[in-house]
Amino acid sequence: GSSSVAYPYIARRLLTDDDPALRDRLIQVLFSDGKFQWKRLENLIMLAREGAVSGAGSGLDLSDTVRDALRVMLLDDNLRAQVIMALTEDNQLRVSEAASVLRLVWPDIKPQRLAADILREAPKTARSLLLNWADRVLVS
Repeated sequence: GSSSVAYPYIARRLLTDDDPALRDRLIQVLFSDGKFQWKRLENLIMLAREGAVSGAGSGLDLSDTVRDALRVMLLDDNLRAQVIMALTEDNQLRVSEAASVLRLVWPDIKPQRLAADILREAPKTARSLLLNWADRVLVS
């Protein structure tokens, strides 16, 4: 039915849309009960890819999502802490989970584009980091 068409579209929007409300929603979906939902992330990627293959438009390009995730993790203390917790849950490094997610997203990332984007945004990100740091130092 229409819901089976909607799911890949929603998954794709959640992963690739830069609307802050959707980004917040993605974070809520991926962190439940203070635990990172690795399987949910994998399912989202598979669904989004399914939608990209069957639907109109280009394939799935997760370069922006990865770039934005890296930037948000650099600048957002709370999210960075949550990601670190997710990667070290139960005092174990979640290497296999992270590796399987990486294997999933790798075909949908354009490394040259991602590198160029990160380099282009580096000054802006660095400035934000410095301002964040300065705010904290001056407040304490």
